[in-house]
Formats: sequence, C-alpha cells, structure tokens
Amino acid sequence: MKNLLIVDGHSDYPVYVFQEHEKGNKKVIETRHLPACVKGGVVMEVATVGGDFKNQAWDGKNPDAVLKTLDYIHEEINSSSALRLVQKKNDLTKIGLPGTLSIILNLEGAACVTDDFSLLQTYYNMGVRAMSLTHNQINIFAQGCAVPSGRGLTDLGKRLIREIDTYHIILDLAHINERCFFQVLEMTYRPVIVSHSNARKLCNSLRNFTHAKLVSIAETRG
Repeated sequence: MKNLLIVDGHSDYPVYVFQEHEKGNKKVIETRHLPACVKGGVVMEVATVGGDFKNQAWDGKNPDAVLKTLDYIHEEINSSSALRLVQKKNDLTKIGLPGTLSIILNLEGAACVTDDFSLLQTYYNMGVRAMSLTHNQINIFAQGCAVPSGRGLTDLGKRLIREIDTYHIILDLAHINERCFFQVLEMTYRPVIVSHSNARKLCNSLRNFTHAKLVSIAETRG
C-alpha cells in the first residue's frame, strides 16, 4: 500500500465545510478529515462543490450556494500548508507529499451552471476542474440514470459539452443515462472519466455501467 497513490474519486467534504463555516467553524478539512486521509494513504480528493441535489442546509443547484462553498474551500486551503488545490497538470506532480492532501473541485451535475454560461467561466476561475452533466434525475442539459431512456442531450447540453471541452474541464459521466452517455462520446474529443460508478455485471445498479460502456470509456483513453 505504501507504493500506491490513493485518490478518492468522489467526496462530499465541501458540503460539510459549507455547513460548518456557516456555524463559524474553520479549518474543517485539516482538523476533521486530513488525519484520517493521511493515515489511510489518501493523497487526493475529488470534492463536490455543487450539483443537482440539495439538503436542508445546502442547495447544490443554487449558484450563490456554490460560489459561497468555493469561497469556503479556498479559505480552508489558503489557511493550511497541508491542503493543495489541483488546477493544472503540473499540480499533479506534487500529490503524495507527506502529510498533504490535494483537492480537485467538482460539480456533480450541471444545474448550478443554469443557462448562463458565464457562470461556468466563474466556476473555472475559482478552481473547478471536473464536472458531470447530471445527478440521477433530469435537468436542462441531460438525463440522469434514474430517468427512463428517451430524451438525449438538449441543445443546451450539447452547447455545454463544447464549453467544457474549451475549458479542458474533466468530463465525468457518472450518473448519466445511456443515450446521453453515447451522445457525449460522439461529441467530445478528450478522455472522459466515471468517478464513482462500477461494473453492472458485478452489481446490477442503474448507476453502474455495462461492459460495452466501460469499453467505450477505455477507447477514449479515459
């Protein structure tokens, strides 16, 4: 295990950070999560700062909540010598330094982009480097895996794919339904990821992928 770099492909730490900062608590990741990550050999978190879901204390669909969450995460990183934000390829060469945790900021579902694509640029400027189009349900861009296949990508969804490619944001196809999945692969010229899905053959869940879809991802070098 000492020779492995372990990456947590999906983390909701920022939701917890948001809730704690709203209460006035600071250094949440460093004091409450970093020790366990270091002990377990986790060197990087793909951390959700927005998406297509909400709870009583946090609404990932709301751009204001997402921007505030991003502010809180930057405050956490800037006040700690152990936390590092990954924004470009060279930052990956620094992962795994003793006692440190690298963070990639991710949108789990694009609802918080709305139809105002200037928000995508704002999120990018604040460090977002990965995003999925949907959570389990439907939004203005695409359909999630819990929605029966039918409608594919909307015109806004196709436009969003082009914008994502322009910014070189990592496209995460977790949660998306089958028709949208293959439409995305036809449109994008870059490798894609599936951050937290598994093999349907091993576990028959809607959120898991068939062998054909896994092969398709590999063919993108994703």
